[in-house]
Amino acid sequence: MLKDNYVHDCEMDLFRIPRVMMTDEKCRGPSTDAKLLYGIMLDRMGLTIQNGWLDGQGRAFLYFTLEKVQDVLSCGHNKAVRLMPGLER
Repeated sequence: MLKDNYVHDCEMDLFRIPRVMMTDEKCRGPSTDAKLLYGIMLDRMGLTIQNGWLDGQGRAFLYFTLEKVQDVLSCGHNKAVRLMPGLER
């Protein structure tokens, strides 16, 4: 029974953060919270692409408000605002 639970736990949905964000010197700036937010947004972008929600040039856009950031990360407005610039490139 324990083995079955372990396998089930390993198969649950996960947010994935690209390894480079944790290992590359160029990615040392953003906080771990910003990197987690990136993983959440990347997950949402995958759903956007999977559903074919693209513009005429094949670009996917992500609508993710500051209010949504606050809700998902259980943080206040000021922290949500501080996290966003760390994700821009």
